[in-house]
Amino acid sequence: MPVYKSKRITKDGRCYFFKVSYKDIYGNSKTYISKSFKTKKEAELEEANFKINIGKLASKSSITFKEAYDEWYQHHKNTVKIQTLPKYNNYFKHLEPIFNTKLDEFNLSRYNL
Repeated sequence: MPVYKSKRITKDGRCYFFKVSYKDIYGNSKTYISKSFKTKKEAELEEANFKINIGKLASKSSITFKEAYDEWYQHHKNTVKIQTLPKYNNYFKHLEPIFNTKLDEFNLSRYNL
């Protein structure tokens, strides 16, 4: 992705930033807009470092299905009615065969075993 020059310049003269689209460990597309930099070269260097770090995180996508479900459950526990939580726990017991499966290795044929 290219480096952009902002129309708004900060008090200390920073006006360059970069914008990167990437996929997180769950496969969702995300856009990252950096903070401002004084020179274009600084912004390009930080963009390269950001891409390297994101690549390392994506390759280490060792999150299991159970970890993803626990995170999802914790989020929904605070957003749904109390009566809904037992239904989620009933879904949970049907997913036990795939708890230790990594998300990037998951496919439907594995669940149908």
